[in-house]
Amino acid sequence: MCGFAGLYKANTAMDQSQLVGQLHAAGQTIIHRGPDDKGFWTDADGHIGLAFRRLAIQDLSEAGRQPMQSGCGRYVIAFNGEIYNHMDLRRILETENPAHHDWRGHSDTETLVAAIAHWGLDKTLSILDGMFAFALWDKKQKSLTLARDPFGEKPLYYAAFDGAVAFASEIKALPSLGVPNGEIDDGALASFLRHRYIPAPRTIWKHVRKLRAGEFVRWSVETGNEPVHHQYWDGEHEALTAYENPFQGSRADAKAQLSEMLGTLTKRRLIADTPLGCFLSGGIDSSLITALASKASQGRVGSYTIRFDDPRYNEADHARKVADHLGTDHHEVRGSAEEAAKMVPQLAQVWDEPFADPSQIPTLLLCRKTREHVTVALSGDGGDEFSFGYGRYAIVKSGWDTRKGSRRGSRKSFFPWRQIDNALGLLRGKPSVKARRSYTKMLRDSAETLSVYNHHHSSFWRHGVPINPAYLNDTMVIDDIWPLSPEAVLTLPIANSLMVADSLCYLPEDLMVKVDRASMSTSLETRTPFLNRDLAKLCWSLPQSWNEGQDGRLKALLRDILYDHVPAELVDRPKQGFDPPIRDWLRDNLRSWATEQIEEMPEALQSRLNMPEIEKCFEDHQRGANLEGELWPILMLSAWGQKNLTMFEA
Repeated sequence: MCGFAGLYKANTAMDQSQLVGQLHAAGQTIIHRGPDDKGFWTDADGHIGLAFRRLAIQDLSEAGRQPMQSGCGRYVIAFNGEIYNHMDLRRILETENPAHHDWRGHSDTETLVAAIAHWGLDKTLSILDGMFAFALWDKKQKSLTLARDPFGEKPLYYAAFDGAVAFASEIKALPSLGVPNGEIDDGALASFLRHRYIPAPRTIWKHVRKLRAGEFVRWSVETGNEPVHHQYWDGEHEALTAYENPFQGSRADAKAQLSEMLGTLTKRRLIADTPLGCFLSGGIDSSLITALASKASQGRVGSYTIRFDDPRYNEADHARKVADHLGTDHHEVRGSAEEAAKMVPQLAQVWDEPFADPSQIPTLLLCRKTREHVTVALSGDGGDEFSFGYGRYAIVKSGWDTRKGSRRGSRKSFFPWRQIDNALGLLRGKPSVKARRSYTKMLRDSAETLSVYNHHHSSFWRHGVPINPAYLNDTMVIDDIWPLSPEAVLTLPIANSLMVADSLCYLPEDLMVKVDRASMSTSLETRTPFLNRDLAKLCWSLPQSWNEGQDGRLKALLRDILYDHVPAELVDRPKQGFDPPIRDWLRDNLRSWATEQIEEMPEALQSRLNMPEIEKCFEDHQRGANLEGELWPILMLSAWGQKNLTMFEA
């Protein structure tokens, strides 16, 4: 697990000393991603330079240093991530090419670049089990390729300017590479306020883009600074193929195959030359991964959980019981309002583009505690998306199936929700939310597509994103994060559509962004056994009814697998999210900070926003309305702007 940055000019040679200075500066901005070592490489012709920061996990020797050249000398790679099946790939390489047995070390980077040299990029990408982002320079073709893993576990940003292409693991490294100042992307801003994250390929900046999950892009002398995009893993296609070729066997067969596959994937993710542990909330996914890791590990596995003071949000007692049963070395970190107040001002530095999933707070707290003991932690992310694990899936599925003709109503209704809200608030002495909810319901019920209907169940500012009308235009599409085509939605069952859509957008652009930045800011590597292409295809091929228990509980198949390791009474309870009590904190410990964010909103953002509506939202929340879902993106946007709006200014 590491970080890298680079600068490429197809038709112009760069000054070597200046380039090295830029690479060094860029590497310093992401030192948290790799505090153990650094490396630089520039080609003799001055067309490309790579900077690398290393977090040593596998092969701690000099043989694992990057950037790394292939044995044949044709390729140079800077690689961030882990290839879990790389030893299997080595054995295949040795069989197919007996001459290639003189390995320099046992790092997965060496295996990856050797595989590309032997099989080519396309075949290599098709057989990798891992999380990765990498930059690959082909000396023969004079081409640069950037690639991101299928589920977006690792990030990669790039910007084209003045005949050059700069790229990096985080946006904060791009200014050091000469990327000029740019404009805010108003469409991305609106999408962020609605969804709390910005989906690829957009970023908050018009001139900066990020790779989609499962994509690679390539530049060459012929293309200049215009990339050629290729989606090497098409999740929609794989989901359709899986559905049209359903699992052949009984539910018991599916349980056995899924259990065996998860066991193998978890065991692969235990390979490291440094200490490992597991995040353990006491829920289905994390308990299962911890159980499988404990079974496969030769030593005692560490487990880590967060304890909230508020019992409504606390799962620590459940996690403790699971840990005691499994015999893990268990640790807790306190997620108090006081700790949150200390941490919140740091969030804009950790996430250098607007990001507002409130669970970023406990995730960061947990990562910092875990890093005190281990360098690698396994998580249960992905279990919900592959096994119908979110309660909103059932709500959306039921609502979409049973709606009546009201959905044909006009989405441009002039229902006076604001006036009614104000009037009822005056009468009752506190804000009313019934009118706002009524208006939102009208919009939801008028939705003509599953994507829009789903957005109204899973997004925020449903009654109208508070963007200044001067920055809105007819071409701006706020609900642009639905990744499935209409044809796919017509083919797949609703349950499958919802799971696949989340797997292709919400998972890589929210959950993985949250986990990557929180963990890497503390130099901690996280690994997710659920995120594997073969596992996804298996789950998408199963009848949805197998995930629904007779008692209405979701993830029934995973529960049955977990019961083979942990007694049912320790884990059977309603699903509990990882969000902290933000609504209460904003009225207490975080109130002064929140007030400051609204009052000190940078002018470049203020001018784009409907500030009176935002101020009223904050006031209503203080008076009793629970509007933390709308407020948190606004507050994190302001905090981001105060810290990062000038990052590209000289």
